[in-house]
Amino acid sequence: MGNFSFFLLRFNLIIVGLVLLLNLLKFERFLPVALLSGVVLDLYSSLPFGVYALTMLVTFVILEILFVNFFTNHSLYSIVLLGVIATVVYNLIFLLLNGLMYLLNFGNVIVGQVYLLNFIWQIFDNAVILIICFYLINSISKRFKPIFLKS
Repeated sequence: MGNFSFFLLRFNLIIVGLVLLLNLLKFERFLPVALLSGVVLDLYSSLPFGVYALTMLVTFVILEILFVNFFTNHSLYSIVLLGVIATVVYNLIFLLLNGLMYLLNFGNVIVGQVYLLNFIWQIFDNAVILIICFYLINSISKRFKPIFLKS
């Protein structure tokens, strides 16, 4: 979570960036970026090493499965929905791993009420930032424009 307390500044830049990259890159090129972002987060974390990397990896493998099977048209609603799903899945996996580490006495971080409030704001803020990024990328590039098959 961010340290900002202003409107639209509680977004998770890594999740927003990775959701956009998921739509722009092939999965083979995307997976190392997701794993590397988790490792960088782990370097600056007080949790046991690998919690963020595992969280990012599992989150974006789930998102890739959803993207390939359900959200293939690169539309606004699919990118926003993928962003919301990514935020929820990321936070749920993080809370699960964090609680498991606490129960096994590997970590001493307890998530409180402020985290849950920021989590709700993060869902909204990530969606708004993804909408803005979608329109920016859509105006500059043709990557998010639908491609129709010619027969």
